[in-house]
Amino acid sequence: MTDRPYVLLSCAMSVDGYIDDASPERLRLSSPADFDRVDGVRASCDAIL
Repeated sequence: MTDRPYVLLSCAMSVDGYIDDASPERLRLSSPADFDRVDGVRASCDAIL
């Protein structure tokens, strides 16, 4: 096994290439099932940046 940390990157992008917009609300690009999956992945992580 390597001494380097395990890094996981997850990002959703709209068809026109945006990952967010200028509104104060969160831009939702995924389905409720995907949000549940991501919550599970986050729960298994030691840190989130």
